[in-house]
Amino acid sequence: MTDRVIARAPSDASHFFGFHDVTPWCPEDRRVLMHRVDSNIRRMPAPDDRADIVLWEPATNSLETVATTTCWNFQQGARAMWVPGTAATFVYNKRVNDAPGCEFVDLATGERTEMPHAIGAIAPDGSFAMAPNFARLGTLWRAYGYSGFASAADRVLQPDDDGLWRIDRRTGARTLVFSIRQLVDAAGGTIGLDVPVFVTHVSFNREGTRIVFMLRFFSKDNALYSLLYSARSDGGELKLIEQEKISHFDWLDETNIVIWMRKAPKGLAAARRSGLLASPLLKPLIALARKSRARLKGALLNESYFVVSTVTGERQTFMPGVLPQDGHPMVSPDGKWMITDEYYNPATGEMPLILVDIAARQRVDVATFHHDVGSADSDLKCDLHPRWNRAGTQVAVDASGDGRRQFTIVDVADLVAGGRG
Repeated sequence: MTDRVIARAPSDASHFFGFHDVTPWCPEDRRVLMHRVDSNIRRMPAPDDRADIVLWEPATNSLETVATTTCWNFQQGARAMWVPGTAATFVYNKRVNDAPGCEFVDLATGERTEMPHAIGAIAPDGSFAMAPNFARLGTLWRAYGYSGFASAADRVLQPDDDGLWRIDRRTGARTLVFSIRQLVDAAGGTIGLDVPVFVTHVSFNREGTRIVFMLRFFSKDNALYSLLYSARSDGGELKLIEQEKISHFDWLDETNIVIWMRKAPKGLAAARRSGLLASPLLKPLIALARKSRARLKGALLNESYFVVSTVTGERQTFMPGVLPQDGHPMVSPDGKWMITDEYYNPATGEMPLILVDIAARQRVDVATFHHDVGSADSDLKCDLHPRWNRAGTQVAVDASGDGRRQFTIVDVADLVAGGRG
């Protein structure tokens, strides 16, 4: 079901954007940023694998290469994004001085400015960015880091000189906002001292006053254990919001996020942390649960979308039964709609694109896509990662077929107009 598809990127290579937390559209909604890579790369990127940063104009199908990088992955690309408060400036991560850095590119003037630190998210006023250490991610979670930068420092289990960083856009200066050691201490002893942990997924609210981010590690049963933190963007009011099974999220408003997670008993969280679930007696049961149908697994394990306050930590379920599976949510510019997806069904290879009327708590299945990246490696999966355009009338997804990723645009203008009364 792809009747609403209005544009597809060229199929002569793999074209994709990456994550669902920023829009690929330029400020005037005319061109989009994409990554272009050789479609024969069906493995984790090597240090010398190149990705082009390209501008695509869907109306004319014109494609322009504007940069090239070796700092990228299939899940988030090179974190290419438009810089808030500018008319034609984008930024992407690249190798600078043999380390992950970034480059700001002003398309109007041609000016290019390198900085020696990679970025993860930009404040809404464009004055600074925040980021984890992508070299450490490349060591501990390859799917979200950059390869070729591993060092002894990145293997320190819980360093006090690495964590979540702030990068000043004017000077390029980098300061440590929260160290990993500080975040572990804030968890109140729930993380063992023998666990290598890392920071990831930092996000600003729309006003830039608050951030959320995660501290993560792999448990002994090889599952991802997550701790979700909130703070003011100046580093104040650090608060541990949730922990254990925490997945994708977006801001509903300035203080609340919508997030997929598990409302787990404290005993289950403790068992996960201690490695009890790695017991030979429990492994077969855990493997069976993980392979079960997503709807059944969600019900059995009490997983759901929740609305969570980043100030108080209070939570309530969001559309239980209507949105029964994990996905990648993004709230529309006007705050009235949410677009999300679901992981592909291994039996059919299909994955749905879902539009949600937030006030009415109603779901509309917009389109269905087939998943085929030419690899069984889960780190190479191609989630739809739906993203709104700036007008809130179109949605971009990373579709896939025959081993290629193909940036695709879906029109939902009539659906959102009909729901606006």
